[in-house]
Amino acid sequence: MALDKDTLSQFLDALDRFVKERLIPYEDRVADEDVIPPMLVDEIRMMGLFGMSIPEDFGGLGLSMIEEVQAAFVLGQASPAFRSLVGTNNGIGSQESSSMEPTSRRRSIYQLSRPEI
Repeated sequence: MALDKDTLSQFLDALDRFVKERLIPYEDRVADEDVIPPMLVDEIRMMGLFGMSIPEDFGGLGLSMIEEVQAAFVLGQASPAFRSLVGTNNGIGSQESSSMEPTSRRRSIYQLSRPEI
């Protein structure tokens, strides 16, 4: 389900601030250490970025494809490492549950929206 225009704008503005204030300052460290600090992974999780395409009923943000692409453009201002972390979970990860029975699917999708790393 797509977000209303105001909610989407607020989400993208918050994401833009997060990218500029939290992710970009860590780009050199991520490149040098080849790891995203766990505290940033936690912040990414708290923003719901691991569940952008997952329906709200399953614990995700429920973004439409167009909204997810808009968020990817915002994330793209920072190192590709951050987009990869988020994109893998939203792309490949959320597709694995499509052939599961409903109960297993609900549990799997909920876990994908809040991965423990």
